[in-house]
Amino acid sequence: MKDMRLGTFGITQAIIEQYPNSVREVMGMIIVIEADNQLFQSGVVKYTAISPKFDKLKSGEAIPEYEIIINTTWFVRSILKRIGIKDIGNRITFKRRK
Repeated sequence: MKDMRLGTFGITQAIIEQYPNSVREVMGMIIVIEADNQLFQSGVVKYTAISPKFDKLKSGEAIPEYEIIINTTWFVRSILKRIGIKDIGNRITFKRRK
């Protein structure tokens, strides 16, 4: 596949429960090609996916791991929680781990 942008990442059960809308947003940015459900063993679902958010891979390069960063502030979340909004849209970035 030309201009392959593969990456791996994990999503914890806590993130799925606390930020379901953000997880949906992440899933809309990727095409999952493999999922390893380890929720019962380690509380994480590990994914291998294709995304324009990932770096292009060079020929023979190993698939890199990414960290998903959900950027929101505690203050904004606490105010919205008080008025009944449990999850808000967040700025989501993918950071390649070295």
